[in-house]
Amino acid sequence: MQGPMGQPEPRPFPTYVPYDLGTLGGASSCALAINERGRVVGWAETPDGARHAVLWEEGRALDLGVLPGCTRSEAWDINDDGLIVGIASTDAHGAERAFAWHDGRMDELPGLAAPKGGASASAVNNLGQIVGGSLTGSAPSIPDYHAVRWEEDRVIDLGALPEGVESHAWDLNDSGQVAGVAQTGDGVDRAVMWVASQIVELGTLDGVESIASAINAQGWVVGTARAAGGFSRAFLWRDGVLSDLGTLAGGRHSRAYDVSDRGQVVGSASTSRPDAPQRAFLWQDGLMADLNDLLGPESGWVLTCAHGLNTRGRVVGQGVIEGRHRAFLLTPTDETTRRRRRG
Repeated sequence: MQGPMGQPEPRPFPTYVPYDLGTLGGASSCALAINERGRVVGWAETPDGARHAVLWEEGRALDLGVLPGCTRSEAWDINDDGLIVGIASTDAHGAERAFAWHDGRMDELPGLAAPKGGASASAVNNLGQIVGGSLTGSAPSIPDYHAVRWEEDRVIDLGALPEGVESHAWDLNDSGQVAGVAQTGDGVDRAVMWVASQIVELGTLDGVESIASAINAQGWVVGTARAAGGFSRAFLWRDGVLSDLGTLAGGRHSRAYDVSDRGQVVGSASTSRPDAPQRAFLWQDGLMADLNDLLGPESGWVLTCAHGLNTRGRVVGQGVIEGRHRAFLLTPTDETTRRRRRG
């Protein structure tokens, strides 16, 4: 269907059924990614308050554990084969150590400077390629930190911008395109892509700062950039053009965390509501919606941040229910209805 001037009609926003994914016996949890099979990863607190990487599957929460010598961990991504990546550390401020988990085993990924420590794994694609960042070891007094890719037991330095000393890779697609951030020679963050080993700046909204968070199969990139007035705004980079996705009514800030192959974007945005100043959003076809408005009126949730989604439209993140900060899974209402009919 087409609207005025031959433009495609915006798709109607879906409605959702929310699920509390639970914890590992502690108070809080947060979902960070979901694969196409509906498996969800993130972190959850244990009874003693420790934060552990977790896999949610078929209504169960599986504690992925920690690396030897560490006390905490977080799972940041999962591919369709169930390969999970993330970070582990000794405490909230300890040196990060990258890990890959598969079939019940957590293995440490080597950094550029040493086989252990100083690295983090952010994302994994369906080819098993992993990206993140690592200390380089090139300047012991002020260590450089570079975006890296792990593949076939090798860690590859993706480099940084000319004159810049730091970079980090946050996501990649199955074509090997990588999205992330790199500093200029002045120490300013810029959203970048690595394509065929070349680093490309994606631009900004105000000419200063931007960070890329995710990339889909089509090469669309989303992230956050500083806009006029110093406000943080979610952006979409597509076909060489970086666009401001706006914010929710009454708000000034927004951040985009993921983009699906269907072009839907999720993140968080500020509002003018004193009871819920930060709300999760869904953006599609040029329009941004508060995900809380897409739930039933009696859900009991305040969804504060959406971190990931898949092509089936399932969304994961963190919200507040009964005063607790919990990981959520949103399932589109039409999918839930189809399952009930089959049952």
